[in-house]
Amino acid sequence: MICGLLVVVVLLMMQMGGVRAKDKKCEFEKDKTKTIVGLEGTLDSRLVDSLRVGAVRFVVTERLMRRVVEGEEDGLVEEIQKVRERGAEVVLTMRFPDPSFPDSKDRIPSPSSSDRQAVLDLVEAFVREVAEWTSWVQVQDEVLGGRGEVGADKMEGGLNSEAMKWFSSLSQLLLRLRCDLPDSQSRWGVVSPALTGTSLLGRLSVGSLPSGSLASLRHHLAQAILQSSSSWDLVDVHLETSSVDELAEGLVYVSALTTIPLTCLRWSQAPRGLSSSWLSSPSPLSLSSGSEGSEELMTNYDVLRHSYVAPYEPREWTEALDLPYDKTFSVESYEVLRSFSVRHMCLSSVFQLFLPDLDWRSPFASLSVSSPDPFSSRLPHPQPQ
Repeated sequence: MICGLLVVVVLLMMQMGGVRAKDKKCEFEKDKTKTIVGLEGTLDSRLVDSLRVGAVRFVVTERLMRRVVEGEEDGLVEEIQKVRERGAEVVLTMRFPDPSFPDSKDRIPSPSSSDRQAVLDLVEAFVREVAEWTSWVQVQDEVLGGRGEVGADKMEGGLNSEAMKWFSSLSQLLLRLRCDLPDSQSRWGVVSPALTGTSLLGRLSVGSLPSGSLASLRHHLAQAILQSSSSWDLVDVHLETSSVDELAEGLVYVSALTTIPLTCLRWSQAPRGLSSSWLSSPSPLSLSSGSEGSEELMTNYDVLRHSYVAPYEPREWTEALDLPYDKTFSVESYEVLRSFSVRHMCLSSVFQLFLPDLDWRSPFASLSVSSPDPFSSRLPHPQPQ
């Protein structure tokens, strides 16, 4: 079952040219291309064929990288190859989950431990396995908050913080590796750690923020990432906003601080569900309370939560959810991103994640309907562990 937003997004899907490298492959050639519309959270090559997807973004955890290197996950490399053969770009985003917070926060290996070199060796071995078919390798996911967030203590110092030194180590490894690999395996670019909350950061004055506050630490780390022009070929700005104006606000803030080309590997109007009170509003569906002839009124949030236990029929699901998208949000977002020469615009989370606050806006109702679209059951899972 495809949600309304994807129907609009599909109209924007376009074919794209291959990523090219100069003869001197240590220097990545930054193509002047139209904004490429894609999806985040899948490597399903059928999406490329059916929807003319121009790019796919997929998160690879430390554990998954190790499985690939050890020959236990051949399917991942095969899926990457299939997507590239169909003409779409593949973006692989690395994550290093903290064992204490595996679903959200990432760890930073201690610079004085053998663990750091072991992780760097793992990254090199993994990239060598996928280099021929990969378009972009991203240093880390949402480091300022979200999947991949790093601890506040690791942000202290901005450019000289533990976090920034770790990101730079990864970047230097990738840039060196791109120089060393044969020409056929070096046609990929390096993407910065993903930035989130940029529209909010843009409204804040660094000088007005309490020293050492989380907002101040995030502000300084964001600036360090944006100003490290020799470390990455693209800066990734995630734009999940309630409105197009908020999306533009984030881009204005970022573009004023960097000369590095931008990309947006996670985009949606997800906050609209909360900001419009839609999730707490009554749903046309009702749930039997157990008493004959008695029914309990459900909110849209209740519908989503209940659907995980007892999936609805496709027609019932469609009638139950009048999704709170702005009708023009997709097209207007694309025009704004294109005006800033943003490389990608990837609709976030193809598959649902058992999170009612977010799952209403997934392109495929993979957990909520009894006979979902065949795409929705396709593995690998969007967040492999």
